[in-house]
Amino acid sequence: MTEDNFVELPPLKPVRPWDLFNPNKDRVSDKAQERRMEICRACPFFIKITTQCSKCACIMTQKTKLADASCPIGKWGINSEDLKEKK
Repeated sequence: MTEDNFVELPPLKPVRPWDLFNPNKDRVSDKAQERRMEICRACPFFIKITTQCSKCACIMTQKTKLADASCPIGKWGINSEDLKEKK
């Protein structure tokens, strides 16, 4: 732990645009993807006209489908429940 009582975590492997075309990448269920999008739509960094995040510049309608994706400011992330729902 640091002086500020924050736990230092290793950085996650960033999601890359071509991950959407990789059939071996895990996807979340439609329900989980919609939950993630609801969080994004309520966020002040969400750009409605382009469905992009102004923090990471990702197209959120696509990024929220990837199981190993996470919000750049920590509002949603990798969740094993999202994967369980799909099965």
